[in-house]
Amino acid sequence: SLSMMAAEMGELEVVESCCELIRENNLDDVTAYTTLAHYYFRQKDIDADKILEICKQADEAFPTGAEMTHYRYYAAANLLKGEYDKALEAMEKLTASGVQNVSDANLYAVCGIAAGKDEVYDEMVETLANANFEISKNVDKYKAGKISIEKLFETAGGDFI
Repeated sequence: SLSMMAAEMGELEVVESCCELIRENNLDDVTAYTTLAHYYFRQKDIDADKILEICKQADEAFPTGAEMTHYRYYAAANLLKGEYDKALEAMEKLTASGVQNVSDANLYAVCGIAAGKDEVYDEMVETLANANFEISKNVDKYKAGKISIEKLFETAGGDFI
């Protein structure tokens, strides 16, 4: 979408304009919030507080929890703030009906490690192996204490892990 392309290119004014249009015309879509959170997540100096603010707005717009894709941004921002239990809780909500992709499995594993719940890491390793994938080498480096959470996201090039 144009809004996500603008987020990738760092064009905040375009992102905000697109997101406003999305909010005005599509009341059942969390895309406006996730795109804006994505913009802030891709910045060199990630503003975790701004991401959390956007995620809280998404929660207010979707109080039933029907739209939850913004929870991956909740998790990432809370990891960066050192709020590991909150990060893990966000990923538990996001994956309640199952892990949808490799990136989410890796992020969930990191949340588990950070929160001191290595069984989450083990579960994600098994989940990925069952789908013929492997946990990210950077997740293993984080688990071994070789890289920080900040470095983990930096190494991913503004993407999740």
